[in-house]
Amino acid sequence: MAQVKDKKKKLDYVEFQEGSVFKGVLKHKDPLLISGNFDGEIYSESFLDVATSSVLNAHIHAKEVDFSGKINGNIISEEKVILRSGSKVIGNIKTTRLEIEEGVVFDGQSEMMSVDTSQQSQ
Repeated sequence: MAQVKDKKKKLDYVEFQEGSVFKGVLKHKDPLLISGNFDGEIYSESFLDVATSSVLNAHIHAKEVDFSGKINGNIISEEKVILRSGSKVIGNIKTTRLEIEEGVVFDGQSEMMSVDTSQQSQ
């Protein structure tokens, strides 16, 4: 597992390294770092980090997404999507929080979901 430093904590990631290619449906519970290429669907119950070297033709459903690569597909996130400078997104984004850095190419629509206050108090 790769260790990547988060702003608040260190997370142990499962990593698809640069040069790897995956096609299909991926369901994952732990933090995941994708540095390779992916075609299909990703369902993550945790944090998904997509590196600059990544090219995705995929639909993503994740708790939180930190995106630096290139994607042709939609992103749905329960908590937050961060689009890092240099990333390219062709598709729609649905999330409760969206951060877009300068230098991002985003061709699609964004939809902000309301935060369910009953789930926050638990």
